[in-house]
Amino acid sequence: MSLIIFDSEEQRIAIEYFSRLSDTVGAVGIGVCFTLLQFKDPSIAAAISSVVFFIWAISLGTEFRKMVKRAPKASKPSIWLFIRYGWFGYISLMFMSFIALGVIPVEWFQ
Repeated sequence: MSLIIFDSEEQRIAIEYFSRLSDTVGAVGIGVCFTLLQFKDPSIAAAISSVVFFIWAISLGTEFRKMVKRAPKASKPSIWLFIRYGWFGYISLMFMSFIALGVIPVEWFQ
């Protein structure tokens, strides 16, 4: 990331923040998914985990939201930065949701 040219300091902070957030949330989420697949019927546990995981991921953005409120309007990062750099977290949340819905059965991993 040190070789990328950013439009503003706020954009640099946003990209670094979302990249780290996505890596942390995504890695934990994937680990939780494979743990859930150890249960005979993981759908209920996966549904509860999906809700907790989503709330946790949203709560991690608190500090970033505070920073965005203080940034000048012209240099505020857009929501597209979160979508672009938060892909790993989205994948793990989708994986967990698919387990909860029964789209991904336990038999695939035995």
